[in-house]
Amino acid sequence: MEIWKPVLGYETFYEVSDRGNVRRTARGKLFSAEQIKSAKIMLFNGAKLREVAAFLNTSIATASAIKNEKTWCGNENFRAVNPRPDRQNYMIVDLCVKGVASKRRVHRLVWEAFNGLIFGRLEINHKNLVREDNRLENLEILSHRENVQHAQDIYMKERTHLPKGQRAGPRSKYAKIKHT
Repeated sequence: MEIWKPVLGYETFYEVSDRGNVRRTARGKLFSAEQIKSAKIMLFNGAKLREVAAFLNTSIATASAIKNEKTWCGNENFRAVNPRPDRQNYMIVDLCVKGVASKRRVHRLVWEAFNGLIFGRLEINHKNLVREDNRLENLEILSHRENVQHAQDIYMKERTHLPKGQRAGPRSKYAKIKHT
């Protein structure tokens, strides 16, 4: 079972799960799923935006958003936030509150929600070195030195099949082997 906790600093707006998923909470939703469905049926049958807005007792701009599929679908209480990779291939999400957006890395959101703030210069390490895997059991908090040492240890284990003089080094012809 997936466990959800509020994102620190965005408690009333976003939640993060122990599996690394992020969702936006539907605080203050104006319409139920049935109202949206009936408005879409009205628009499909040729109703004007003004008529749909009057039916929902809202603005024409909101009726236009419903027409253009800019409304929440599926679960009426939550909307999934889709992560994307940043330049270093860590998964990030855009969190927006009062028109101000900020980019946050998902693994840090997961750790902070379940374990509290990250103090000092500590880093979150992915135990299996897969940056897209943001499950809580795959994350641990380390110093920078420990984080680098962890990665080197795993890379050295992967390269034990290579001849001894070609196992390490950023300029060796085996340095660009894709690590899985």
